[in-house]
Amino acid sequence: MKKLRIPLLAVLVGGAGLSFDLAAQTTPAPQPSICVRSCWAARASTGCSSMSSLTRAIIHHTAGQGDYTTSYETGKTKCRGVQNYHMDVNGWCDVAYHFLFNAGGHIYEGRVGSMNASSWYSGAHDGCNSSSMGFSNMGYYHPPYNQAYTTAQKNANMDCIAWRMPSGWSPHGSGTYCGNSVGTLDGHYKVKATACPGDGIIPQIQSVRDGVGSRRTSAVNNAAVVSSSYPSTVTVGQTFSATVTMNNNGTTSWVNANGHNLGSQNPQDNARWGMGRVGFAGTISPGQNGAFTFNCTAPTTAGSYAFDWKMVQDGVAWFGATSTGGITVNAAGGGAVIVDNQQATYTGTWATGSSATDKYGADYRYHSTAAVSEPATFTANITGGAKNVYAWWAAGSNRSVTAPYVITHAAGSTTVNKNQQVSGGSWQSLGNYSFNAGNNTVKLSVWTTTGFIVVADAVKFGD
Repeated sequence: MKKLRIPLLAVLVGGAGLSFDLAAQTTPAPQPSICVRSCWAARASTGCSSMSSLTRAIIHHTAGQGDYTTSYETGKTKCRGVQNYHMDVNGWCDVAYHFLFNAGGHIYEGRVGSMNASSWYSGAHDGCNSSSMGFSNMGYYHPPYNQAYTTAQKNANMDCIAWRMPSGWSPHGSGTYCGNSVGTLDGHYKVKATACPGDGIIPQIQSVRDGVGSRRTSAVNNAAVVSSSYPSTVTVGQTFSATVTMNNNGTTSWVNANGHNLGSQNPQDNARWGMGRVGFAGTISPGQNGAFTFNCTAPTTAGSYAFDWKMVQDGVAWFGATSTGGITVNAAGGGAVIVDNQQATYTGTWATGSSATDKYGADYRYHSTAAVSEPATFTANITGGAKNVYAWWAAGSNRSVTAPYVITHAAGSTTVNKNQQVSGGSWQSLGNYSFNAGNNTVKLSVWTTTGFIVVADAVKFGD
């Protein structure tokens, strides 16, 4: 039996162009460490307007390549530079953003009054600036600079938003804002036509929502502990079942809302596994125990897939034991096994990109070359014997011409250097090797000539 977490969804209530679920009446997380305005020697503001409500957190970047730093002290200098530009060039009353973050994970108070618990000043950050706060990352997170959205920086975003947003706010709400459909936690690009906050950050906004939700507390956080069983190996397109045992030990009923489905990894992603619900409907009352069966359909592409189920209320509150299990999806009758970048594991900080048209799948990961390994590791469970191995990358002039792929096989390991400036958008051979049955790896290292990036997109093991 593998432990997992399952989404149990609450009834929706709406208002003021927003939708929240009833269980999302969450309370703010503790305040993180913040360098306030006096800490970075901010100038006095000049008559900013107040706002009476706060319903949205909008994520930005400053779009200044020179703003990027991991240093706490240098970050203070960068804040002063941003404020000077906004006041002296743009003519605004103060820095546009309410909070700023550098790559070292340091948090800086921006616009005057942003630390106040119940009264705020409108920013100048998203085009409407109505009941919204701007949370901006210092740097430039899309081409041509592609500066890295670091783990420390992402955690700082989540810590600050989870603390600053008021009681009753959910990071997973949605509604109309500035004439567009915008989440209650979203990127600037959803409010107006802009590349902000950059394609190094945009693909991570969903996980920022989840992280913010997990940091906030809820009255129903003692809800349920679940376990389940499911097969470890299936074939492409195979229909299989997972059985879940749920014990509602909380004090609140859980109501299944229409329009939501169980998904793996992302709790609102039903497409990945094609989940269907059997025997899960209506109200789950306090103290009620039960087993529920979910019918699943495996992906149509062979590979190694995470199968991390989560118990949530509309993506807001995360409870139960974490599952790190997975499923190997084999091609029917053998054949190729493809491992996309989304199934790979990473050492160090790898940014996510999606703009290249010759990518494999929805996106790819990339890392600057350096005198460290910090590899992307593609792992596939394959049958033993001789296999052809291939790599796929999105080509570009800033790619390494000696991207080092390390293939581990029955006789040891072999490093093959590939020129990623050319031959993008197709499978490129890494050679033929004999493998033992079971998990085998291809690692893409960043340890090669500096001044470039390596792109981790996909690897294929073929017969």
